[in-house]
Amino acid sequence: TTLCGKELRYEFLVSLDPFLFSTPHLYQIGHCPVRILVICYYIFQMAPNSKIRPPSPDILTEPAPGRAGAFHSRMMEILASLGLESELLRLGFRATHFTTYTNGVPASPVRFAPKGASEFDFTVLVGQVHLERVLIEELAKHGVVIERPVTIESLEVAEEEGIEYRVTAKLRNLETNELELVKAKYAIGCDGAHSWVRKRLGISFVGETTTIAWGVFEAFIETNIGDPKVRFFNNEHGGTLFLPRAHGITRVYVQMSKEINSREERASVKLDAILEQAEKNFQPFTFKAKEVTWWTSYVSEWMKYLPYISVQLFRAIVSYEIAFDYKLPVGQHVADRFSYLDCVFLAGDACHSHSPTGGQGLNTGLNDAFNLAWKLSLILKGVAQPNLLSTYQAERKLIAQQVIDIDRHMSHYISKKTPSDSEFNHKFLEVASKNTWFNSGLGIEYDPNLITIRDTADGITSNAFEVKLAVLAGQRAPDGFMTRHGDMGTVRLIKEMPLVGRFYVLVLAGSPGLTWSNLVAFDTYLAKGDSFWRRFGVSDSTVPPRLFNFLLIGVDIDGSQVNMLKSLRVAESEQVYADDGNVHKKYGVDVAKGAIIVVRPDGWIGACIELHNFQALDEYFERFLVERSLRV
Repeated sequence: TTLCGKELRYEFLVSLDPFLFSTPHLYQIGHCPVRILVICYYIFQMAPNSKIRPPSPDILTEPAPGRAGAFHSRMMEILASLGLESELLRLGFRATHFTTYTNGVPASPVRFAPKGASEFDFTVLVGQVHLERVLIEELAKHGVVIERPVTIESLEVAEEEGIEYRVTAKLRNLETNELELVKAKYAIGCDGAHSWVRKRLGISFVGETTTIAWGVFEAFIETNIGDPKVRFFNNEHGGTLFLPRAHGITRVYVQMSKEINSREERASVKLDAILEQAEKNFQPFTFKAKEVTWWTSYVSEWMKYLPYISVQLFRAIVSYEIAFDYKLPVGQHVADRFSYLDCVFLAGDACHSHSPTGGQGLNTGLNDAFNLAWKLSLILKGVAQPNLLSTYQAERKLIAQQVIDIDRHMSHYISKKTPSDSEFNHKFLEVASKNTWFNSGLGIEYDPNLITIRDTADGITSNAFEVKLAVLAGQRAPDGFMTRHGDMGTVRLIKEMPLVGRFYVLVLAGSPGLTWSNLVAFDTYLAKGDSFWRRFGVSDSTVPPRLFNFLLIGVDIDGSQVNMLKSLRVAESEQVYADDGNVHKKYGVDVAKGAIIVVRPDGWIGACIELHNFQALDEYFERFLVERSLRV
């Protein structure tokens, strides 16, 4: 069946707001970093040589101002691995701490991320618009077409298994009114908290919406509070969050004086009222907004998608030079499912929404996108089994629920009007400090599943995965400093593991004089035809594509030991690293025994074993990878 003579087939469809991105493998409707990151990763890893549709004459428009503006540590690591971080660092404000004030009295500062835990042990405060611009520019370099405005009118999913293109959608171009029929292997709904895809599939969105009203604006502020820092003020009038931005602009979140209970009350919130309330909430400090560049209020729903109605209306309404008002709801909701038949997926606000309190919305959504993108990439390359996609919901739904639980607690304390004898500082800081690792993204931990193995559960027969180390499968692989013997430079471990769709096998060799026999045995095993390296990797050490990278790390090794290690097969085309004990200590590895750590393509640990149990790696990888001899 065709409409207007067109039937298009794609690897996966991404349904968003009324905009469209396209390649021969992908349709994406929308305009948000959550979706754009999916495409960026997909283009970088999957389709560098594919044909691209001819560019439309109007490929770029300026994204809307405002919206999210905080990039936490883990998100910066991901962007840096894709080479997309420099512009955000150049333009953004680097916040290491935040301080709370109750009636003008400050509490002890709290870090946004543990010091030294990452190269980015801070939060970058910069408008989402800048990330969108960087991502769109990267897409343009790869020939990705951006077509606007296009909307999705229908979505059907074949229930039967064995059908290659299970998803069918009708897309309408709002300028030409032309319909296109699109068939896809996979679909991703990233179309916001009011997700059409979620509703179409009958997936419930469980949670609550608060009646507490917040005004938000960006402006040049005159105040006597001192140097620009992240601060939260709370007094009898309400709370105010003060976030410095680039070029002297500050974003201010203001708790309004009364709850909002009707649509009429919601629509009545105006900028003057927000500024007046901010002045009260700042007391005893002075406050004056000299020039407001953007504003909104988190109170209502009906205008949420106003900036996306069409390119023409978008340009007529939005400008960086004027104040701009659209209303957003505040609440905590999570979808009861993140996937449908493992071929349609939800990501970002489509499957979880919450208040802007912890700056988690954009970061959680981007991490959803990245978690799903690398798995889809491996499947579409033919190197991973479709069962890998079952881990998306297993991993990301739990994290979304944790984000919402933390947000509920923090919003509760922030939204209290606090008298002088309040325990606000104690209660709020207890929640914030307890969750520093998690909120930064560095402390996200996945439960055991198909690709995260800690013990003999879930079908694993070997007890080799029950090793006692300082790290667990399901945690982010800790960073550390090493000396790379290729150039004798000091490097970060995480920099040696770029997120480019590969598994990293960290061979923590300990002291080679004590572990040499096991190293040789591991090396001999890799040469055998039934080893995971031969079954699932490449037949030799060449690329493309390379699925495994080995990092061979020894403790306090000298020149002769380096040569010994370089003689091993795992070091044929890899660097050998000298560790002064920093990395082995962080991973809790006994230098007399050594260990092997499998790091997934997203930088999370998949499995840990002692060095002598290397054959257990076969059982790990055969759970979800496709043998080379069986690939189409």
